[in-house]
Parts: sequence; structure tokens; C-alpha cells
Amino acid sequence: MKRILLVIDQIRTGGAEKILLDFRQYLQSNGYDVEVFTMYYSCSKYNYGCKNNAHNIIFKFFQQIYVYIKLRLYVRRQQPDSIFSFLDRSNVIVSLLPAKYKRCLSVHNVLSVQYEKVSPLLLKFVKRLIASVYNRRCNIIIAVSLQVKNDLVENFAIKRDIIKVITNCTNKSYITQKALEQIDEIRLEKDCKYLLNIGRLSTQKAQWKLLKSLKYLKDNYTECNIRLIILGEGELRDPLILLSHKLGLSDMVSILPFNCNPFKFIKSVDLFVLPSIFEGCPIVLSEVIALETPFVGSQRAVPIELFSDNMDAWKNITFCNKNHIPDFSDSILSDDIELAELIKKHLFDNSSVNSVTGCMNWNRFNDKKHQFDSYLQLLR
Repeated sequence: MKRILLVIDQIRTGGAEKILLDFRQYLQSNGYDVEVFTMYYSCSKYNYGCKNNAHNIIFKFFQQIYVYIKLRLYVRRQQPDSIFSFLDRSNVIVSLLPAKYKRCLSVHNVLSVQYEKVSPLLLKFVKRLIASVYNRRCNIIIAVSLQVKNDLVENFAIKRDIIKVITNCTNKSYITQKALEQIDEIRLEKDCKYLLNIGRLSTQKAQWKLLKSLKYLKDNYTECNIRLIILGEGELRDPLILLSHKLGLSDMVSILPFNCNPFKFIKSVDLFVLPSIFEGCPIVLSEVIALETPFVGSQRAVPIELFSDNMDAWKNITFCNKNHIPDFSDSILSDDIELAELIKKHLFDNSSVNSVTGCMNWNRFNDKKHQFDSYLQLLR
């Protein structure tokens, strides 16, 4: 029996964590012996390095050394055939393990944008660290999109030939069945067009741009009867609610907590909107495509390779996200207007090229089995 170890920073509610848990289930169902090691405590059923993540940078440095030692001892005992890691810090410590272990490091975000807020000195250190450890012998790197791969090559000096692009997929049959359930959390009005966003309420996801775009549409196209639903939790929940009040959108916006069945919302709305400042290959996007719901988003959020059979469609459904700093004023910026016009076009212009037809070829392989088989193929 093959023994595989999965390593991650911590298991919460993010996309990488979901992929790890689904991959673990897939491996177990196919007869693999699977263990999970988290750098920081997640729950009692997983092995872990430290109880909590230190905030002080000096303590954090020594904590990483401690976690590495603990992981190395654990690996020595378990002797896995292969090791998969799923986030930046876990990628670094797994890369430092002895070269006799087969290692796959997965990168889920555009790191240059993710780290753009750190100081220049720290950024220089991070780039050198990533370049030195990712390029080590016996590493295989999985990038979730071509954009992520190009970013690693151009901004972190990672060797192009060790990076393989494997996009995130979904379980079509499961989500199609779940999408048939009735929405009880909110009443959908028949004469309204509905927008939907799903994700953590954070700077990365940029939901404030959605509110400002909606305000622009309300003021400039009074005939557009639009409602917005946001599903998610996070540190920007209260500021987003306050902004909706400030912009006079309280009766047009519903901010609901995470739902165990978001698929019924995806299937029922008219347009899914992803204004994120950066993404890798959002799992929610593969779910939206599987349910054939039209979508638009920022160029950093929508991987171009999903439109391999229709590149014009990608240009037609994306906008350039210029402003990356959270803005909870009532000012409407140029990219807010660009997003608003994009939304209007795809809600009311039936002749425009849409995302459903543009992703048709990619959607044929939009299946977790295809994704996870591709992971295992790298080890063979």
C-alpha cells in the first residue's frame, strides 16, 4: 500500500484546505494509507507542529524551526512514499526535508500580489527563500493556473520545467444534485436580476467593488432592477454592511453567512461576480462553471486557460482591477464603473459572448477525479 503524507499550514475553510480534505478522501477510497500533518493545531485527529501561530516575528522564526524539526521526526517515523504540501509555509518546510522523499508543492495564489503589502526588505528575503527552496532537487510544483505558474517563473525565479499546471475541479454529480434544493434563507423576487458572490469577506476578495458597481448601476440605469447576494464571513463584514447603508443599497444587498449548500444559490442567480484582487483558480469558479451559471470577474481572478477554446470570451467577461486598497468611501472609481458596465452587459445583452459557452471545452474535464489523477500521475 502506498503511504502519502499531506502537509498544510492549518485546516480552516479556505480553498487549499478543501482540496486537501477532498484529496485525502479520494486517496483513502483508492486504498492509500494517508496521514495529515498541520503546522498549527486544527483538531485532535490531525498531527501538528505547534498549538498556535506566533505573532511576534522573532518567535515566529524559531517556531518555524521547531515545526520543521517536528515534521522531520514525524516523516522519519512514518516513512511516506510521497509528500504533498498545500500552502506557502508548508511548502517551504516540506522542501527542506531530505531529497529521498518525493515532494509535490502546490501553489494556490499569485504570490507577487499576495505579498505586495510587505516591506521591500522582507519581500526581497521572501523571494530569495522561495527561489532557493522551491528549486531544490526532487521538487515538483503544482500551480493551479497558468497565471500562478508565470508569476512563479517571472517574479520568484522558479524553474519553468518543474512547474505543472493543474486547475481546480469539482464534483459535478454531487453539486448538481445539491443545487436542486430550495432556497429558504431569502426570498428571490421574480422581477429582479440577481448577482451572487461567494467568498471570505476580506481585502483579497474585494466585495466593496461590487457594492460600488451596484451603486453606479442604480444611479445611472434606473430601469435595471438588480439585487446582490454575498455569502461569506470575515473581517470586512461590518464595514461592508456599513458601506451598503452609506450607498443607500440596504434594500438591494443581502450579506448572508457561509451556507453548507451554496450550489442552490449559484444555480438560481442570473450572474456570479468575482471581483477579487488576486486568485489562483477559485474552486467556486469550477462549481459555477459546472452548474452553467454565467459569470464575470477580474482578470486576476479568472484563469485564462479555462477559455482555451474561446479566448475572446475571456476578454469579454473580465475587467482590469486597478485599485487594490480597500475603499469604504462613497467614491466610485474607474474600475468600479468598468465592473458595473460589465455586469449590465451580461445581465441585459443576450447577444454578448458569455462564460458558459467560452468554458465549454474545459468543463468536459471539470471533475475532481481528473484533477487528483493528474496529481498522482506526477509521482509516476
